[in-house]
Amino acid sequence: MSTYLEENGFEHPLFDDRLEYIISWEEWKKLWDETQLAEFRHSLLFVGFNVSTKSLAEDGERLCRYLSLADGHNEASPPWKKWSNPNHSSSFDTPLGKCKDRGELLRIISEKAFRELCEYFFKEEWKGDKVKSPSWVYLVSQIRVFEKIVWFFRVHEEGTMNLRRCKDTHHGQVAESFARGVCRFAFEFNSVGVVPTVSDDNIKAFLKSSWPKLIPLVCALGETQLLFRHHPELSDECLNILEGLALGHELWNLGRSRKVTSVEEACYAGSNPAHTLILLRVLRKEHNRLLEIEELESVIRETEQQINVLKVQ
Repeated sequence: MSTYLEENGFEHPLFDDRLEYIISWEEWKKLWDETQLAEFRHSLLFVGFNVSTKSLAEDGERLCRYLSLADGHNEASPPWKKWSNPNHSSSFDTPLGKCKDRGELLRIISEKAFRELCEYFFKEEWKGDKVKSPSWVYLVSQIRVFEKIVWFFRVHEEGTMNLRRCKDTHHGQVAESFARGVCRFAFEFNSVGVVPTVSDDNIKAFLKSSWPKLIPLVCALGETQLLFRHHPELSDECLNILEGLALGHELWNLGRSRKVTSVEEACYAGSNPAHTLILLRVLRKEHNRLLEIEELESVIRETEQQINVLKVQ
């Protein structure tokens, strides 16, 4: 059988002994740091989640790197705004597309990181034979990763960061579904023992301590049923944060807009945190009342038993 060279008169251009591949996450990071070419970094992001890692901690490090790179991917005032040119007088063509300024080139890289997050991490795949868990649960159970995710989806007055301008896109919907899943995971952790190095009780304690930080996101996503289901466990700090969100609402009154002056006024103005807080206060009051009734009835039963014992003596 003739060789490629004998058959065609020249060697195939891919017959090159020097061709190599990225063997580790450490090498990926080195390549990223060594290049300043946007096209190279764009390509590195494309393969980053397929590069081999040596530990769960390294998986978490990679995820945090992608979250940092994707931050502000579609924001009107992204972190790189200082490189934007409002006059658009220096636009240029690149292999990644036409850019009006350097800030636009950075946005393309950030958007690529976001898309890869959606494809390789935010997208849910339920795994397990006996106990079904989202594929991302292993990494989200790491404290550092969880905190990074909460930061990535931080809430401002204009809406949820990294979601508010892409909710109607496919990737935006994937990311929003993931954010909802993280909220539910934090409030309803099911003790599947996903992190061997940390006991379930420690994970639960951390997740519960994170509830106050999640309150703005829970409200922004309309997941307040989580608060209602766990109302006996909510701390005063959680309720105080809800009150702060409610009082930040505005009311249109007498032809002008102004800040509300009470939770009730915020409720009237249509504030979801205000509605939630008022109902939670009712639930807490009724919960405490019923507990008090139960305790008194228990005392009554014990007293009746003691009386019956005395009667037969």
